[in-house]
Amino acid sequence: MFGRHSIIRFIAKIIALISTAAFALFLHRLMTSSVLPAKYFYIVLAALAVADLVYFVMAFSRHSSRILLILFGGVMLIVSGALFVATIKINELFDFLNKNFDGNNKQVAVYNLIVSDTSSFNNIDDLKDRRITALRETEPEVAESRLVSMVDNKIPGATLRFREDLKEVMETALKDTTSAILVNHGVYGSYLESDSEYEGKVKILASFEFELDGQAVEPTKQDLTNSPFVLYISGIDTRTGKMPSRSLSDVNIIAAVNPETRHILLVTTPRDAYVQLHGTTGLKDKLTHAGSRGGVKLSQATLEDLYGIEIDRYIRVNFVFVQKLVDAIGGITVNSDVDYVVTTRSGKCEIYPGNNDVDGKCALGFARERKSYKDGDNHRGRNQMQVIEKVIDKVTSGRNILDNYEEILKALEGTFDTNISTNDITSMVRAQLDKMKSWKVESYSITGRGELTKTYSYPNQNLYVLHINVNTLNTAKEKIKAVLDE
Repeated sequence: MFGRHSIIRFIAKIIALISTAAFALFLHRLMTSSVLPAKYFYIVLAALAVADLVYFVMAFSRHSSRILLILFGGVMLIVSGALFVATIKINELFDFLNKNFDGNNKQVAVYNLIVSDTSSFNNIDDLKDRRITALRETEPEVAESRLVSMVDNKIPGATLRFREDLKEVMETALKDTTSAILVNHGVYGSYLESDSEYEGKVKILASFEFELDGQAVEPTKQDLTNSPFVLYISGIDTRTGKMPSRSLSDVNIIAAVNPETRHILLVTTPRDAYVQLHGTTGLKDKLTHAGSRGGVKLSQATLEDLYGIEIDRYIRVNFVFVQKLVDAIGGITVNSDVDYVVTTRSGKCEIYPGNNDVDGKCALGFARERKSYKDGDNHRGRNQMQVIEKVIDKVTSGRNILDNYEEILKALEGTFDTNISTNDITSMVRAQLDKMKSWKVESYSITGRGELTKTYSYPNQNLYVLHINVNTLNTAKEKIKAVLDE
């Protein structure tokens, strides 16, 4: 029979093997993740290696004290458990990164199947053998043959015809109650701006989607940790959780980032800014229409033309992203100079002068509100940047991101697309851990004068646009250059 000392030594050997396995797994995951900077990596490595080696020798030595084996064994069991949990958490993090970065979060083309609100159609089965009208595609991302195949697969017997004129297509749904129209999500969103009553006259029977290849803007090969760079933040007008390839870009923020001086400048350009869309001539257009016509590629190229800069990375988010992210970090505090009530889809939010503690729902409402301000869209742009600043401050301060990272990852899943790579993310995390310094975040807004005029997208009617104040544009250019040249 085994004596008490033999049993203790046997258990100690098992613990030693467990701790060695936990250390090996954690070390492998840590080395392949490349998150910790060198000075922390070697400290962690040395401490774990020494502890594991000492206990391993004690467990297999005949002269070790039983009390030390028991006490040290308890500690090593706790450490081993922590290492196993840490390995699992790191794996979860990199599963998320690999799924959502490096071009793996594919954009999708979203098409709405629309009929008159007075029609008898209640689902797509009712459209069997009916005629469906679609706008002839001008963007290369979607081949018309794919739309034909999609209709054939979804609605047996239906025929798809194409028309050149957008207004003709949209009015078909109203004039012919025995047929339907098929319209890109982005085109539909922009059309509602030109006809505010249209949405109440139609109903969307279904939304179809399919993945698109090669939609991400190719990033520069710049190292984001050692040299200044420019990030484009685009907020699109959708709350469905989907990321359609084309959608109105209601938020357009350029972030000039200097990692050496720890300085971030956020410059917002109003959605209604009257600009020359990249690759077009003649009439200018609203900046938001760049997103509905050509997606993030056209929006980014248009802003590059406007500011005379090269944008290195982009991140495009929907409104669900903002709400879930703010909730995941426990809310933020925003400052308002007026009081008003924001009505959201899930309730009302009261905003008072001064500081307001808001959850995700009210943070989103605060960022979208413009009617309560004399300068409307200009003030909304400043509020949007304030929300971004507050999120950055809370995420990068204290233990917030460590304590809530699981909730943050779940919140971000499927609510954004980007050409930021996994290597970009891990390099920036490593640099932040290495320096452990706070960032200076400032903001600047482009302003302008409102007017009703014709646009490139809608040349036959007047829409509200914002003529950019040239002085504010030039100031923004100077500020961006100053941050990048620091």
